[in-house]
Amino acid sequence: MRPKVERANQSKLAEALAITDRRVRQLEDQGVIVRDSLGTYDVAVNRYRYRLFKTRDNDRVSADAEQAAWRAQDVLDQIHAAPNLKERRRLARKLGPAIGELGEAMALSNAFFEAHERDFLNKFAGLLVDRAFAELCNLCRWRLPDKPAGSATVKARVGSGFDIRG
Repeated sequence: MRPKVERANQSKLAEALAITDRRVRQLEDQGVIVRDSLGTYDVAVNRYRYRLFKTRDNDRVSADAEQAAWRAQDVLDQIHAAPNLKERRRLARKLGPAIGELGEAMALSNAFFEAHERDFLNKFAGLLVDRAFAELCNLCRWRLPDKPAGSATVKARVGSGFDIRG
């Protein structure tokens, strides 16, 4: 059985980290604090990320980012090796969030840099994560839905489930 995840809204997270709501927003903009797919904050995950950022533990952050990269590659390899489309899709739904975790790990690493450097690094990290996500979609023969007429955006959820057309 999985341990219970303590989820919080912005104010409760600020209280748990002993910082202000405004600082939570700033740290989220920097990539230090992350929301889950439900729009809430996992307190344990963000406490860990905040501690690494606050103590400037670059070695641990780098190791976590490298581990996330290997995990994402392993997921793509497992999906690629699956014997059929149905199994690839099952694995993608189960393991696909590792690609998002790679993006989060890279964002935390980038948060150690100044804003102008962070902008460049975040664009590069975004390209890498986009490429991994595109590969996952290709392996599963998924495509993003066409934007409905009159719609300003297309929403695709990654995490607890994929809102992608097969």
